[in-house]
Amino acid sequence: MTVSIDSAPARTGTGRLIIVLGGLSAVSPFAIDMYAPGFPEIVGSYGTSKRPSSSP
Repeated sequence: MTVSIDSAPARTGTGRLIIVLGGLSAVSPFAIDMYAPGFPEIVGSYGTSKRPSSSP
């Protein structure tokens, strides 16, 4: 009796997934740095004070 072991097909797209996830991880700090300087304008457009909303 001969038993053959079929190997699983090679995964495709694994490298692409790693690149996409790495790119998303690298971009998030820059996104925070881009909107943070706009807080004074955001405060003015909503007509609120600069005091944090978590303060009593």
